[in-house]
Amino acid sequence: MTRAALLARTRPRLWRVDVNAYGAVLGLDFCRLWVGATRHGYPAVRVGSKVMGGHRLMLEAKLGRPLRAGAFACHHCDNPGCMEPRHLYEGDASRNMLDAYRRGQKKPYRPRGEANGRSKLSRAKVRAIRAAGAPAASLAVRYGVTPDCISQVRAGRRWGWLVGG
Repeated sequence: MTRAALLARTRPRLWRVDVNAYGAVLGLDFCRLWVGATRHGYPAVRVGSKVMGGHRLMLEAKLGRPLRAGAFACHHCDNPGCMEPRHLYEGDASRNMLDAYRRGQKKPYRPRGEANGRSKLSRAKVRAIRAAGAPAASLAVRYGVTPDCISQVRAGRRWGWLVGG
């Protein structure tokens, strides 16, 4: 079955609903939501023996060509189930992630230092560890971490971004 025939067959499965606020700012009227099978919230369409993203097929139909190798079918509307061609654009992994960060859909990998809720050390403690000449084992007991952690802090493999101490 050709991709064009597949798209013609899937059109009855699309709904029109209001788009989110970001899409409205772009001047886009409606998202077309896929109501068939999904994979991680994205439309899933079987093409032969392979399952493909329906939004990817829709973008290929819009562009009139297959997507480049490694390219993504990205959404302006931040709605993974959307199949509206005007809401889709071709991008790469870095652009997709950058757009997600800019729109607040994705947060940076993890906070550094004390901002990380699992951190047992603070900036002041790290500076004290680096300045201390005591053995790693005794500092580990004092700060509630392992001797290996103390060694990594001293070597700059942990908290290496903290300069000046």
